[in-house]
This record gives sequence, C-alpha cells and structure tokens, in this order.
Amino acid sequence: MAATNPGWKKWVPSDPTSPHWYGLEHFERLVAAYISHDQDLDKDRFVRELVTEFRGLTGTAKQRAVLEATGLNRTQLSTLANGDGLRHKIVENLLAAMKQHSKPVKPAVLGVIGKEHIAARFKAMGCEMDSFEYKKTVEVDKDDDLPLVIETAFGWRGEECEEERRIITGVNWSPGIVNPFRTLGRAYGDGLAAMLTELKAGADEPIVFVLHCACPRVQYTDRGKSAVVMK
Repeated sequence: MAATNPGWKKWVPSDPTSPHWYGLEHFERLVAAYISHDQDLDKDRFVRELVTEFRGLTGTAKQRAVLEATGLNRTQLSTLANGDGLRHKIVENLLAAMKQHSKPVKPAVLGVIGKEHIAARFKAMGCEMDSFEYKKTVEVDKDDDLPLVIETAFGWRGEECEEERRIITGVNWSPGIVNPFRTLGRAYGDGLAAMLTELKAGADEPIVFVLHCACPRVQYTDRGKSAVVMK
C-alpha cells in the first residue's frame, strides 16, 4: 500500500516527553520509579540527568535555570526520597520549574492522520465519496491542559452493499482490537455504537465510521487497555 504522504510525521516513543504532560501525581510516580530502578542497579543519577530527558530542557542553560530555581544543582535524585515516600514539596517545585522553563507542545505536533489518507482508504473500501465527511479537533483540553487530536470520518457504501456497519477505531495511531470508545460521557454512556445507532447509523447500515484519538496521556478502564475513559 503506497503512502499518501511519505513525509508524514507523528510523535514517537523515542521523542522526549514534556513536563507539561505531568500532574504532580504522575511526576512523583516517575521520580519514584527512577529511584527504585537506580537502587536495583546500585547507582544514583543526578537530578540534572532527569531534567535533561524532557523536551525543551536538553540545553545546558535551561537545565541550569531549573536547578538554580529549585536549589537542586549537583543533587542526586535519591535525595528526593523520604523513607517510603518522596519529599513532595521539593518534587512539586521541580516540576513547576521544569514547566516554567519549557514550552507546551502544540497539539498538531502529536500527528494528524489527515483527510487525504482517510479519504483514500474510504474510497478503497467502496464508499460513495459524495457521502464522505471528515472532521478533526486539534486543541488543548481545558480540564487537564493536555494536547488533543480527534479525527472522525463517515462514508456510505451504497444501497447495493450488503455488508453491515463497520467501525474503525484507534488511540495514538494503534487500532483497537475491540472498540475502546465504549463509554462516551453522560450523553452516550453506552458508547460509540449506541451513539451511531441513535443517529440512524445502526449495525445494519452499509457505512464506515472512523474515530481516532491522539493524546500524550490516555486513561484506560482496564489492564488490557481495551476501553478508554472519554468525557
């Protein structure tokens, strides 16, 4: 299958994470994991080594600004531990300084599959392209300040098509083995399939519907990561 856009880019796991994607709870979990991992390897990294892993903080000047603001220059990460826990105020100040000296990631940088590619796949599946509709939302979520990309697409496969409704879902460019959008907030507590049925696009209809979501922190309801929490 030929790529519709050979130069297409998306956020990949090897890209540095952003401090703006962390609340205090998530950041403390990361710090504790690093300390525990270092203990297993009989090592103790410096706080600077943690800071340099984050987007916008790889430069020496930015690292120095963060460490001077928190008084953690030449400090080892293990000093942030306090018995079985962490020194919460110090960790909180560190996260705040890292956010202050770096810029938030723009939502579009996460990667957008795009209308052109999705339209090409719909056409290949035999959709009537006069019925094709595509919408995207690229924004920062107002509740948790996380960048968010949502793409939806719809297509009708014609009266002669005998196949039933087809729902294609994905989270962070990975297709769902089962529909992960089984709960969609208060309005559609029964999920995406119920929403489509209410909109007269039930299981017997010859349509294709795509829903794709990209976000740096996705909350699942189960360990198998088969259902996403959607507001």
